[in-house]
Amino acid sequence: MHKLKLYFILLLLLPLSTLGQGLPLIQSYKATKYGGGVQNWDIYIDKSNIVYFSHNEGVTTFDGKKWEHFRNSNISHIRCMSMGAGNRLYAGGYFEFGYFEPNILGKLEYTSLMDRFVDTSLQFTYVWSVAATSSNTVFTIRDQVLLYDMDSIKVIKSNCKLSRVFNIFDNTILFSRGEGILKLSGTEFTPLPGLDMFKDDTYVLITEFSDNQILLCSELSGIWIYNYGAALTNQKQPYLRRIETNIEEEISSELLSDIEYDSLRNTIHICTMTTLYSIDTLGITKSILGFEQGIVGKYAISIKCDRLGNVWVGTGNGVSYVHMASPLRFIDNRLGNPEHPYDILFNSDYSYLSTMGGLSIIKTEDLLKSPAKPLTEMISDQIGGWEIHNLDNRIITSVGYKIIEIVADKVKTKLSKVDAYSITNYSKKDQILFLGGVDNSYLLDMKNKNRTTKMENLAGSVKRAVAVGEYHILAEFFSENTFNIYRDSAGKDVFQIFDKNLGFNAKYGVPIILDSNAYLCTSNGLYKVLFNKDKSVDTVFLDRDFEQFKELKNNLLWITLDTASDGYWATTEKDLIFIKKHKNKPNKVIKNPFKIVPRTDEIFLFKNFVVTLYTEGVCFYDKNKPTLDTTMFNTIFREIKFDKEYLFNGYYPFDSNSNNHIKIKQPIKYDKNNLKVSFISPYYFYQDSIKYECILENFDKEWINLGSNTEKEYTNIPPGNYCFKVRSINVFDSVSEVAELHFSISTPWYQTAWMISIYIIVAILFVILIIKLNTHRLKKQNELLEQTVLSRTKELQQKALNISEQNEKIKEQNEQIKEQSREIEFANKQLSQLSVVAQQTDNGVLIIKYPNSIRYINNGMLKMLEIENFKQSDNQQNREILLRLQNLTKVLQETLETSEPNVFEAIVTTFKNQKKWMQITVSPVYEFELQTEKVVVVCTDISDIKLAEEEISQQKEVLYSQSVLLRNTNTELAKANQLMRDSITCAQRIQKSMLPNIKEIRAVFTDTFIFFKPKDIVSGDFYWFNKIDDSYIIIVADCVGHGVPGAFMSMIGNTLLKDTVSHKIQNPAQILTHLNDGIKTILRQKGKIDNIQNDGSMDITVCIYNPELKEIQIALANHRALLIRKDEINIIEGDIFAVGDIFTHMVPVKYTYKQYSIEKGDVLYMYTDGFQDQLGGADYSKYGSTRLLKHLETIYKEPFKNQLSKLKNEFVTWKKNKKQTDDILIWGIKF
Repeated sequence: MHKLKLYFILLLLLPLSTLGQGLPLIQSYKATKYGGGVQNWDIYIDKSNIVYFSHNEGVTTFDGKKWEHFRNSNISHIRCMSMGAGNRLYAGGYFEFGYFEPNILGKLEYTSLMDRFVDTSLQFTYVWSVAATSSNTVFTIRDQVLLYDMDSIKVIKSNCKLSRVFNIFDNTILFSRGEGILKLSGTEFTPLPGLDMFKDDTYVLITEFSDNQILLCSELSGIWIYNYGAALTNQKQPYLRRIETNIEEEISSELLSDIEYDSLRNTIHICTMTTLYSIDTLGITKSILGFEQGIVGKYAISIKCDRLGNVWVGTGNGVSYVHMASPLRFIDNRLGNPEHPYDILFNSDYSYLSTMGGLSIIKTEDLLKSPAKPLTEMISDQIGGWEIHNLDNRIITSVGYKIIEIVADKVKTKLSKVDAYSITNYSKKDQILFLGGVDNSYLLDMKNKNRTTKMENLAGSVKRAVAVGEYHILAEFFSENTFNIYRDSAGKDVFQIFDKNLGFNAKYGVPIILDSNAYLCTSNGLYKVLFNKDKSVDTVFLDRDFEQFKELKNNLLWITLDTASDGYWATTEKDLIFIKKHKNKPNKVIKNPFKIVPRTDEIFLFKNFVVTLYTEGVCFYDKNKPTLDTTMFNTIFREIKFDKEYLFNGYYPFDSNSNNHIKIKQPIKYDKNNLKVSFISPYYFYQDSIKYECILENFDKEWINLGSNTEKEYTNIPPGNYCFKVRSINVFDSVSEVAELHFSISTPWYQTAWMISIYIIVAILFVILIIKLNTHRLKKQNELLEQTVLSRTKELQQKALNISEQNEKIKEQNEQIKEQSREIEFANKQLSQLSVVAQQTDNGVLIIKYPNSIRYINNGMLKMLEIENFKQSDNQQNREILLRLQNLTKVLQETLETSEPNVFEAIVTTFKNQKKWMQITVSPVYEFELQTEKVVVVCTDISDIKLAEEEISQQKEVLYSQSVLLRNTNTELAKANQLMRDSITCAQRIQKSMLPNIKEIRAVFTDTFIFFKPKDIVSGDFYWFNKIDDSYIIIVADCVGHGVPGAFMSMIGNTLLKDTVSHKIQNPAQILTHLNDGIKTILRQKGKIDNIQNDGSMDITVCIYNPELKEIQIALANHRALLIRKDEINIIEGDIFAVGDIFTHMVPVKYTYKQYSIEKGDVLYMYTDGFQDQLGGADYSKYGSTRLLKHLETIYKEPFKNQLSKLKNEFVTWKKNKKQTDDILIWGIKF
């Protein structure tokens, strides 16, 4: 009795979390996706944490990544499993009973025990339940109970009704309708004392409880705790204690299927055929989950708790993993429409949530109840809802283009017709609100008939504003500027910007009030703001108490004080952080437990919850729940292979407590020294976030980061002893136990000691031989050298004689050079006389040395060509003069070849771009009756003569053109229509030329196709491909409209995309922003929202693929994409705003992107809406996005040529003879 009282006291002292708060995250897997059978009757988790599901086709195992199916022709419809005698997993099915057990190589095998029946004539259909203990195994069939004693199977009880056996504390317990609950002793069943009340029960589930107690769940009698230990020892105390709960009616009206007790969380999980109920040990309901809440099937059959306290649920068409132990609960699309939330307010009676769809409400008390209640949509508005403000229990909010006041669940009044992202008190005393609007800000005077006044000289969109005091606020703008706004003593509103002059040196500043002081959360930390007495800012500086934390210097977004937890909650661009206080000062940063919280810009505190808003809804983090970051987890080997020989196939002995150490005793042969290892961390909780590291000791120098890759391969491992180690890092950045593989590679025969001795002896003999050969060779070389010296001496004597003769010749040549010099001097005198004459003429004179060297130019030529600052030595200027005298080079060559003068006319462009007609005469120059390489060029200006000739010619042409004009007019009209058609066809060729070449794409992606089918000659859809550094940009776009307007927009998009390459923008979200800004600039989309046309928008998908990092980054504007990774279907949802859309002028848009690791064989489909919007079919309806996704899922494994053909056939079949609705574009890529 004393122990029982102590137990109740401990239960009462346990901290109970507030119930309700939304739904847990549920990861569901459909059998059709992972290839398993239907009706998951039972679940088992082994010591390696691998999960086993028994179903109608056999057994399926799951390790977090790989599904493996064990189908045996002997066994099907496996309704029960139990680990027991011989460390075997016993299973009973259709006309079959046996066990699963790994063999010596880790391969799971099934052994039938049907040959062990003593009564060979015994017939049955199903094995309904099995309970295996350390000494024997008991199972039930139709109306009998059988015992397997490791030798034979025999009947130990008959005439049972609805019987089921359970393993309770290594004892076999039987429930039989009409007999109650019995315990097996030897081969006989005896009733347990004090349980007569269950004799007439229809069905009872039994499981182990704490302190040697049993948990009983009855369809008729409810939930009970039975003191099993006291009953066995005949202690005089109550054996039964009832757990009162409000779900007894549900249990009695629904068929019970399974029960589990989670001792870690003190939680009882009861599964009926439709629902999973979870209650605490006092009977208080913690959650109620079914198909509508995210369980994969409508019929729940089996459940099993894992080591974290999360629950696996087996259903008729798949399995679900419920994050029951997680401190997170969500209000998402399972509870209404909370997507894209902006603000949340918890009031005493109702709580309010503003979203892009308007305003939703829920009773605050319903947030604390279970089951979770859905949101109620109060106001629907396509512009959306924004900030919600509590002014002395008056709820003021902005929805659409109006400010409204709400009382409870009703709209009381419309206060103003302005839009406002932000609402805060400007004066609480005078009831004046500050409204931060889209382009302007206003003051709402609630005492003065809600008069709205625009704040002049304060332009821009306010993102967030907080009240510092009376007529004093801080406001952050979407432009990332932050202002101190206050009213001075003269009643004038003052706007003071935070800048470097005040000590502010950050990209942005989010204003908050913390400990009654004003702060700015910035890109590089937390700034404290000090004011003067007149409310102006005195100075801004990084707060020293928080400056010590480097985590806050990574784009701090929000920080708030939590007095209940004695610390601060902060959020950055990456993490949610808790800063613990010590002696009333921030002391320690804790962030790992909160890595599962979705990224958020703001933090709210409600009861014992930290509340955050994220894209899909609202997240509640329960501070009272134990964190999961300290839970130990493991990494196991799933496959070990040397060359083509498998040494381990993934399943450890069931009795092994050390499943992460493998030692291969026999050395691996040196010619099989290629190792391939597969591994996994069967953690399941945010499994996709797990990363891996490995090292091969004596081979690798340091740990290798593998990312999410679960395989590692080594080739040509040298002989020696090795240890391969692998570990995993989970979502909390916790490191698992290290898995180790010890092995050795044998030494080849040619590297053994005796072979090395032979190598040394042979080497010595070889050296001796080389020395002798070299000695003989050197003697021969000496003899040859002596002969060579004699020969070279004779050659030198002959060369000396030749040099003497050449000196005599050089003397003769010097005399000739002196004579030529005298002749040149005489020629220069003649040239000087000629230049005097040339300088006095108006004609241009040039002396040119062929081919392009000007040796002389007169003033007449300089004036004629309008040359200023001429320099004889300027070779560039010389070449420019010769180029302007057209055809001169050709005439120079002809003159020198024929030795005859040449005269020709040419139009010459002067250095001041004037056109002149010139007559050019080219004559060769002779010296001493010999022709030289020089020519004289004389240029005469004949422009006046040519102008007269041209005027006469023009008068003749005018008379002729007037006679032809009438005849040509009719011809031109006939050509007009043809020109229009040709221009569009030309536009088509231009547009096709702008599209990337498919050969260039296939040089990167071998398996790819592009289904591109314009509706008209030209298309509004286009695709784009380019390379920036080591990455490839892949784009699919759909411009508004089709035909010529759409093609025009596609060309604008192409131009802007080329600009992104020049700027080397490698962030897909930034590319969308660049396109959005560029379209607005090109199409001049400015001014009022009402005047903006939506003809310039573009739906677009931007994907950046980095083959070295094996990852993609993808951003989508009003698009969806399909990513198939290892047969797992991922639908990638994009942002709701198109590029250049009207909404981008009403709401500051920030595009987002998603990042995925890519492995070989993954498939990505990007597409526009043309295919899915095509009208056709039997009922002339749209093809639809759902049908398109299903069609892609059915063909993605086929060769890409077949995929393109099937898509075309599908389109033609659906469209039939109807017109094409829109441009079609689908791009498929296999990585």
